[in-house]
Amino acid sequence: MVNANRSVTQIKTKSKPWTPLWILQKCLLCFKESRPPYLVEKFIHNIRLKETALVYFAKTLIFNLQKIKKTKREKLKCLYASPVGKEGKSFLAKIIQKFGYEDFGYLIFVYDGTEFDEEIYRGCSFIYEKGFRWYFSKKYVTPDYCKKYDYIFFWADDLDVDNFSYKNFIEIMERNNLENAQPALSNNSYYGLGITLKNEKYNIGRYTDFVENMATVFTRDAWTKYWNMMEKDYNFWGWGYPALAKSFCGYKNMGVVDCETIIHTRPVRTMNTIAPKERDIFLEKNKKYKRAMKISYGKLK
Repeated sequence: MVNANRSVTQIKTKSKPWTPLWILQKCLLCFKESRPPYLVEKFIHNIRLKETALVYFAKTLIFNLQKIKKTKREKLKCLYASPVGKEGKSFLAKIIQKFGYEDFGYLIFVYDGTEFDEEIYRGCSFIYEKGFRWYFSKKYVTPDYCKKYDYIFFWADDLDVDNFSYKNFIEIMERNNLENAQPALSNNSYYGLGITLKNEKYNIGRYTDFVENMATVFTRDAWTKYWNMMEKDYNFWGWGYPALAKSFCGYKNMGVVDCETIIHTRPVRTMNTIAPKERDIFLEKNKKYKRAMKISYGKLK
């Protein structure tokens, strides 16, 4: 079990000294830099957040009213795809025990030569190849490969599913017309973004404009859109994709499901890699698309 207080990705900040002198100093600094005073910037930012949330909420209402209810399928079929190495082997075993083979197919990318000879892995398809997570997804988890699956779980290999029910999670996705969603991270998880943590204010979950790609779940159609957004020759760490997903892919409904949680057991390890640089290249290349503001709006039912 891990503790969020140990997370290297969690940034602690000191409370701001809201004194008249401090405010004056901030305003003078902004004046020297020829930009609006700090408090004005903060006020404008908060207004933008509220306006964006209101627009998304209205669009979600319209989308849900217009959405034609799906006919009942004969059989749910999901794909679980993940790069798995030695450290993630035990978590994969737990996921297979929890999810089973009846509703799931498993496509596993082994990047470090680990052997999976145990009986529990017999139903998995393995590809042995060195590479990074989103390189594998672009090369192998193609729309054509996913045609027979209703949902695609594309997860990292350091996730613990002790308290997670995939059936309830998918029922919530279908009930709320979610195209892309993730389970919330438990409060004892390593995390980088607060929006991904379990929010006690929501019994079920919330509509959001952002879903982290650590434990993301897509409908088949939503995955095709996301796959088309991904680059084939760089950005294999995947940074920047969640920021543009809603705008680039045209998703109407995304969400974080708070009543279904998982544990992220390891800190993020990509800060000192090429990931930030490649993210910047990707975002600059696609700057016409709106970046997620990482907001929650509206309750899931």
